[in-house]
Amino acid sequence: MQHSQTIFCLLFLHCACIIDAQCPILFEIGLVHTTVNLECGDTLQLRVTAPATDSTLQINWTTNVGNIIAGEQTLAPTVNALGAYKVEVSTTIDNVVCIDEKQILVESRIREPLNIVFPESINCNQPEVLLEAIDNVNRAEYLYKWTTTLGNIVSDPNMSTVTINSGGIYNLQRTDLMGNCPVNVPVVVFEERIANFYFDFLPPDCEQTRAIISFTNIIGGSGTFTYSIDGGTTFKEEPDFFIPIEGNYSLVVKDESNNCVLAKDTMLAFIPIVQELSLLKEISLKKGATYQFPLNMNLPDFLIEEIQWSPTVGLSCTDCPNPFLTVSQNQSYQVIVRDINGCEAEASIEVLIAKSTDTYIPTIFSPNLDGRNDRFIIHANTKKVSKIQELLIFDRYGSLVFENNDFLPNNPAKGWDGRFKNQDMPTGIYAFFAQIELVDGTTKLFSGPITLVR
Repeated sequence: MQHSQTIFCLLFLHCACIIDAQCPILFEIGLVHTTVNLECGDTLQLRVTAPATDSTLQINWTTNVGNIIAGEQTLAPTVNALGAYKVEVSTTIDNVVCIDEKQILVESRIREPLNIVFPESINCNQPEVLLEAIDNVNRAEYLYKWTTTLGNIVSDPNMSTVTINSGGIYNLQRTDLMGNCPVNVPVVVFEERIANFYFDFLPPDCEQTRAIISFTNIIGGSGTFTYSIDGGTTFKEEPDFFIPIEGNYSLVVKDESNNCVLAKDTMLAFIPIVQELSLLKEISLKKGATYQFPLNMNLPDFLIEEIQWSPTVGLSCTDCPNPFLTVSQNQSYQVIVRDINGCEAEASIEVLIAKSTDTYIPTIFSPNLDGRNDRFIIHANTKKVSKIQELLIFDRYGSLVFENNDFLPNNPAKGWDGRFKNQDMPTGIYAFFAQIELVDGTTKLFSGPITLVR
């Protein structure tokens, strides 16, 4: 680009210049090349030409990021760094200042390519991996330097190959022995193992009577997970679990893509809510018989605020869990239980006067192998009873401990020996349900408490 300035010399004053006149000659800097290459570690002499003139030339070189080491006010400066170099040359001809400027771009010559071999990811099956430089150079003539953002280098970072144990961004820089001619290659290594997870705990209330734990915000991993609250014994795809009782739980998240797991132990404490009451729907009893209602609850007594049975006809108490009934008529009974949280549950039972079937069901037995009353047996008149369709026995928590089907009455081998899964059951009150088929084809349901004594 060519500029010109006219100089008007005023009497008794110094000369002043204004930019409004044309340079009397074609004043333009000549360039051999607009772009030149600088070999790494070397110096380079830039060269420009200026028009021939009897006037003195003013030469000035500037650079943005380069470095001029000599000849800054000559037509051939010496540089040793990459960058853009700008030269401005000016002179005065016939009182007109002529100016031109040009730019030369100094670039590096083509370097040997540098690549990195690295795995796609890190996981629990491959907790440490190698990042390896691949280039076709004499490595004794070069320096290598690994750096990372968010990752972790566990070996010497000044080698061409390093060991890492964490996902992140890694950069390899290769220079000559003087630190010149840098080549940088970045890589991203993903970490496909679970770094952390969080969970929410929702204690029970009157609407949601069971506690819930939900796995949330899984950090790391592939995104396909299964969950466990029993230390990894069982897994499921849904992240929500009902918690039956308070206690210690081992929470586990598993990455299904590589079977990597992360576990956390936690103590879950909460006050349970009355959920449901276990009570027979219907029972047939002889008139005048005494029967104790086998009400089972999911809460211990100290968490119960109030129990109310109604109506009061024939009941020994109306505010206890298992009142005795003296049967006098067909009657429907209802019980309402309220816990200390104010939550309520209710159940009902229909008591009917039974027809005589000559059936005797004991209320106590002692499985101590003394040869007397060792099994719980249903006795009946076989002229009136065809068979026992079903016999079920439950513990006080409602768990089934014995079951037998389609057998004749009066047979000790078909009765309960007081064991469950080859273990002696403890002394206590149990509940039985017996569906008995009469010879006329009709059936009757018998139920009630039985006491096991050792």
